[in-house]
Amino acid sequence: MPVYRRAVPIITPFVEAVPSGLLLTRWVYNFNFTITDSNKRMCCGKAELSVLIAGAIVNISNTELELWLREATSLPYEHIVKKIEKGWGHVHFRTFDDASKFFYEMKERNFTGPNNCVIKFSASMYFKTRKLINYRITVCFSLITLYNTL
Repeated sequence: MPVYRRAVPIITPFVEAVPSGLLLTRWVYNFNFTITDSNKRMCCGKAELSVLIAGAIVNISNTELELWLREATSLPYEHIVKKIEKGWGHVHFRTFDDASKFFYEMKERNFTGPNNCVIKFSASMYFKTRKLINYRITVCFSLITLYNTL
């Protein structure tokens, strides 16, 4: 039985299917920054599950920051929400304990991020009230530390 090949593939890449660059830009913008009920994560919308990231990060995408942060720390986080034109964003976490550990590990330190930009982390604020989040202090003891203090 002969095998026939199509001159035009059945499935075309998304970029070829889009008639203009404007539509692609709009789609990417909505995908990255618009949160709807169908794609909303548990961490989004809860101020206590975020830590503010700020610095000279204008024109640096949230994806670039996420890649850098994965190398800078082993602490768990969900994702970063940041618009490319802003100099700030939020690191989101699954739990309040994760956010607290991250905050106390990273606060009051300057980091060199993508493109040699300076990055700082600070407490987020509750929506509308502008009251700073009071992160929980978590203390971790190893058996060696505990033994040495006895």
